[in-house]
Amino acid sequence: MSWDETAVLAAVRGHEKYFEAETGKIICRTDGTNGWDKQGTRDRFLKIKMPVSEIEKTLNDLIMHQPLKGGQ
Repeated sequence: MSWDETAVLAAVRGHEKYFEAETGKIICRTDGTNGWDKQGTRDRFLKIKMPVSEIEKTLNDLIMHQPLKGGQ
């Protein structure tokens, strides 16, 4: 898993094809742990919607893409 590339994929192409978005609110506790409040409305948590291998292939194809010479 590579969360940086996954976040960029969702931001640029939209999450709908790849992920379901659960609305809630992240809770940062004083002991350094995190939690999730399902009643919140501020944040979204992405849950995988398609096989990981398909998302992995999409990311690898994009990372390995060679632009055409001269920007064509």
